[in-house]
This record gives sequence, C-alpha cells and structure tokens, in this order.
Amino acid sequence: MSELQAIAHYLIEKELGRGAMGVVYLAHDTKLGRSVAVKSLPADLAEDLERRQRFEEEARTLAAINHPNIASIYGLEQQDGLSYLVLEYVEGPTLTHRITEKSLSIEESLVVCRQVAAGIEAAHQRGIIHRDLKPENIKLRPDGVVKVLDFGIAMGGVSAPIARSDTPTIAIPPRTRRTAPGLIVGTPGYMSPEQARGKPVSPQTDIWALACVLYECLTGSCVFAGESLADALAATLHAEPDWTLLPPRTPARTLDLLRRSLSKDAAKRPSDMASVRELLDHSTSDLKGVSSRIVVSTTSTDDDWPAGEGNLATPATPIIGRERELGDVTRALAASRLVTLTGPTGAGRSTLALAVGQTQRANFTHGAWFARVPFGCDAETPAILAAIALGARGGDTPTHALAARIAARPVLLVLAGCEHAPTACSAIAQDILGACPNLRLIVTARAPLGIEGEAVLPVGALAAPSPGDVARGQGRLDAARLFVEKTKLQDASFTSTADSTHAIAELCRRLGGWPLAVELAASLTATMSVADVGERLEQRARLLGVSGLEVLPAEGVHRLMIRWILDTLPPGELAVLLAAWAFVGPTTARGLTAAGGARDSIPNPDIDDPTGGPTTVRETKTAGLVAKLLQRGMLELVTPSTDPARVCVRVHDAVRQVAGEWLRENSAVENAVITGHRAYIMASADQASRRWAGPGGALWLRRADAEYADLAHAVRQTRDTDAASLKLKELMASYRKARGL
Repeated sequence: MSELQAIAHYLIEKELGRGAMGVVYLAHDTKLGRSVAVKSLPADLAEDLERRQRFEEEARTLAAINHPNIASIYGLEQQDGLSYLVLEYVEGPTLTHRITEKSLSIEESLVVCRQVAAGIEAAHQRGIIHRDLKPENIKLRPDGVVKVLDFGIAMGGVSAPIARSDTPTIAIPPRTRRTAPGLIVGTPGYMSPEQARGKPVSPQTDIWALACVLYECLTGSCVFAGESLADALAATLHAEPDWTLLPPRTPARTLDLLRRSLSKDAAKRPSDMASVRELLDHSTSDLKGVSSRIVVSTTSTDDDWPAGEGNLATPATPIIGRERELGDVTRALAASRLVTLTGPTGAGRSTLALAVGQTQRANFTHGAWFARVPFGCDAETPAILAAIALGARGGDTPTHALAARIAARPVLLVLAGCEHAPTACSAIAQDILGACPNLRLIVTARAPLGIEGEAVLPVGALAAPSPGDVARGQGRLDAARLFVEKTKLQDASFTSTADSTHAIAELCRRLGGWPLAVELAASLTATMSVADVGERLEQRARLLGVSGLEVLPAEGVHRLMIRWILDTLPPGELAVLLAAWAFVGPTTARGLTAAGGARDSIPNPDIDDPTGGPTTVRETKTAGLVAKLLQRGMLELVTPSTDPARVCVRVHDAVRQVAGEWLRENSAVENAVITGHRAYIMASADQASRRWAGPGGALWLRRADAEYADLAHAVRQTRDTDAASLKLKELMASYRKARGL
C-alpha cells in the first residue's frame, strides 16, 4: 500500500505496525479532521474467506463494547474486495515500550492494570473473551487513560463467535491459510494453561493474562519467559512465578491476587474480572494507608534465619488410626494455602496437625514452625507468639513483623488452638497469607476461620466397632489400638488377650472413639480392669441422669472422665495439677512448685543464672508427681528432658476446663494458685529483664520467650488497682521492646 493511498475518505499516512493477525496504518479522516487507525488483513491472508469473516466479526465485537478503556471502532469499510477496520487512534506508547524504557512504580502498575481490568470487564459482560491480553496490546495515552487494543482473536460476541470454543489457541504464522489442527492462537508467555493446551477458555483466561501483565509491570520481567517457544509454553504449564522479583512494598492484596490469578487451575482464579478490579482498587488504597492490610517486602536475606528445619516437636501421642486423615490433610495442603482442622476438644486436632507438619517439613526450604494460641489470650498474643517462634522483630504490629519475617520464604506454619482467639487468628491468617506468597498454614480450631480459599477438614472420632461388631470380634479397631498403645506406655509387659480385646473394643465403643477419652480410660487400667473402668463410667453417667456413655457428646464424655480422675487424685497430684491450671503456656516443675506456694522456687532477680539454679527438694518431688500426671493423661508433654525437673508440660484444654470448674468451687485454692503463678512469672521476667540487653542476653530472652504467654496472662489476671499490675505491664513492655515487637 503506497503512502498516499486512501480508503474511502481516510488518507493513509504511514504504517504503525504489523503482526500475524493484521497490519495497522495511521490515517487522516478527511470528513471529521481527525487521526484514525486503519487495520487490514496481511496480503497473504486477505483472500482467505474464513479469515475475512473473522476479521469482520472483530468489527462487530468492538461495536458491541462501549467503554473508555477499550479503543473504539468507527466503521468497517470495503474497497477493492477487501475489508478494513477504522479504529480510534490512541496516542502514546504501548505498555511494552513503557516497561522497556522505564520501570513502572507499584502505584502506576496498579493504575494501569485496574483500567485494563475495567475494560475487559465490560467485554466479559458482553460475552467476549479477549484471549490475547499482553503489554503490546495496551496503550498509554499522555493523559493517563489506558486503552486495550486488538480483539482479533477474541472469542464470543453478540452475533456469532469469532472463534469456536474448541479452536486451538501461538500466533498464526504468515502464509498459513487456515488454522491447522494443533496450532495455537495467542501469545506464549501470556496465554493461560488451558489456552495453551487448546482447551475451552473462559473469562479466567483473561484474568490469567492480566496477572501476567501486572507481574511484568511490577518486575520488568515476563512471568513465564523462555529462550524458545517451547520453553515459554513449558513454563506456563509447569513453572511457578519467582515471587522474590516483586518490589518491596508490594501490597499484600496484590500478592494474593497474583497468586490466585496465576493458578494453573482456572477454577481457583478469581470468579470474575469485577473482583479483580476491586482488588486492584483496594491494593491502591493499601499503599495510601487507607486499609489495615499489611504491606511487606518480599525480598530479604537469610543471614539471621533460624537454623534447622523449624521447631515442630514430634507428637507425644502415637498417630494411630489417622492414616486416612493424614492423607486428606496432606492433599488439602498441596491444593490450598490454608488448611483448618476443626472438631471438638479431645479429637486430636493438634496431634494430627503436628504429624502432617513432620511429614511435610522437607517440602519447605525454610522449615516447619509451630505456635499455640493460649487459653484466654488477647487479640495480639497469637501474632506475638508466632513471631517469637520465627524470630520476627520490627514492623508496625506483631503481624506485620511476622509477615516481614516470612516474606517470600517457603514456610509451613502450624497455629494450634485458634478457638481461643478466632477473630484475631482469622485476621492474622488473612494478612500473612496475603503478604507471604510461599507460606502454607495449618490451623486447628473448633470452627472454620471463614477465609476465602480455606480448606476445612473436620477431625472426628477414631473408628470404633458397633455392638454387633464387638460381639463378632469384627470392625475397625483404631480406638482399641490407641488404647492398647497407651496402656503399654504405663506397662510395657501388657498384652491383650481375646477377652481383654473384647472388653477394650466395647469400652472404646462406649467412649465414642474420642482419642482423649480413650487415653484417659487407658490410664485408669493401672488400678482396675478394663471391664471395671467401663462399669464405673456407666455408673457415673447414670448419676448424671443419662442412659449411658454412648449418648453423651465428646465434651460430656471428657468432662465425666476428667472429673472422675480429678475426684480420685492423691492430694499431692491434685495440688500439682491445680497449680498447672494457673499456667496457659508450658512450664516445668519449678514453676509448678512456685505456683503451689514454695517461695524458694520463685526466681531471685539478683542471681545471674538463666537455668534457674539447682533443683530444690520440693521441685524434685513435684517432678515425680508431674510424671504420674503425664501417665494419667492429665498433663501433656511439651518438651522432654533427661532431667525430670526440666520436663516442660501443659494442661490439656479439656482438663483445664474441668479443673477450672473444680477451682471455682474452692475459691481459696483458686486465689492461692493465681497469686503463686503471678509471683513466679513476675520474678522470672524481672530477673531476665535485668540481663537480656547485656552479655549472654540471648539465653535470658529465650527463657522470657517461653514464658511470654503467661506474662500476658498474669497481666490480664491482675486488677489495675493491684500494686503488681504496673510492674507486670512494665515488664511486658520492656520484653516487647527488647524483642522488637
């Protein structure tokens, strides 16, 4: 075409560009005195009837869309048997040129992609899928308006499809007269996995492409690049984005949007372009400080990252009868970044979560970590404890510090006990998952957190046989297996006979198969037969006015058993258990002895010994009672030790509840253990605070780390009018300052 050739009343001035799907010229509209763009088919395709039909359908498609972020069409002209599209001429560079010449700021990237989303949203409302969104097809006007161009391979429309839904989606090579089977229409590096495979496409195809554009705006790099066409396609189908390239201050919502939109599974991407546009709006607000969502850098060094594979402990209780659940949670964790294990207290949720963490820790290069939300905590404590576990510091809030610590590192975090602060845990989970693209999170709670993308897996009772199965010696005996293993921990010589197996199976059936109930029942066999345990439990149930154990829910079964054990504990063991009730975090024989009233077990702030000094006679006695309570299942092992006085234990939540009911009936004892707990924690924190900033301070800080939950609990347990209140608050503020939290 010569430089001065005209099409109708449009005078051609110069060629603007050409590609596989068309040639575009700058022209002057002699009637209206304006510049326009004229698009024609390449000469070698102009005689192809199907190509001409698709070309003309592009005109009808554009005519159906009226949106300020879509380049308008002015007309369809015919001349010398050929068709020409007369389009709005958009001044300014393409997004490709803009990215190449000068990197975009985060704010600019969000503004550009938000306008693209708005335009494509309008197309989707008309049933039109662009299928070729890329920086080359996006122009930036000098006034800041963004225009989407080139609907040449779009699918759908108001009159007829531009391309069949089964049309393979790679740009058509020149001189290829028809779409040959197996050829792909589109641009590698931006086409979605389903598009690259030639499968049916949906609006999620454009959402994927827009995410590729956004990533390129933010990083200056194509998210799925390759030295060859095959490399780009392979990256699209199999590779994961390099999240570490994203700039500092990338909003959490933006990270979350990119992660979801670039999911290989189209069903996991945002439901529509409208939601994408809204998230981009919110991300812009995040940068301006309007939203409470956190923003962290995804690039950080590993210089001070904790050594090892994390802090997950091996579950103290054997994982028996949970093979199916282990597989279910593992698969859910591979598919979802948040897995919530729900169920009643005593179902073994934390044990299952820890077991999964142990099996999956090798898949996370920066380890698997554990934090437990304590009973009765405030809104900040869960984030502080998780931050302590991972060595986080700094940030505007503990959650911000935690997110900044994790950043883009592949990390597994297990957060147990979220029922104690469900609202706070939900907010923490949403923030850190949004800010940390390679984080996986397992939480335990009584109910789901209610976050989008959350995989919820109920944890129920272990399989127990029916009455008929017991009579026939059939059925799954997972609960009975746990009973036997728990009994062997007390008596290694224990072996089950045919009669005892029948009695154990019957007892486990009555207990509903709940793991905690089974373990507690096993501990009772140290002083009576299995049959006697079952009969005594039935008697206590009838005293409550119920027909039998099997009609009680899990909470009722556990309360019945724990109260029975509590009522029959020897005085020494009872005193230690009630002292343990005062602690919400793990503690040792020294803390329990101090809470029981022994003043020589309260730390002396003037003594410089982070180990606590020699074990007293009374502490040794307490350690022996702790061992017995562990056998009874009334305490849980947190950290083992060859020194019995250094063994760390905690009260199971179900035991805590019943022990609390007992103490409310004995207020004098309750006040005594609360006072003893407060005195111990305050003295311990005071002793550490004098030294954690000096030589060897790391040891003192680690000791304070382990006791932080109880320090915060002591503050909440103390009235503001008490003399100790101000001192406790000063110590907690000093600790948080030292820890950078």
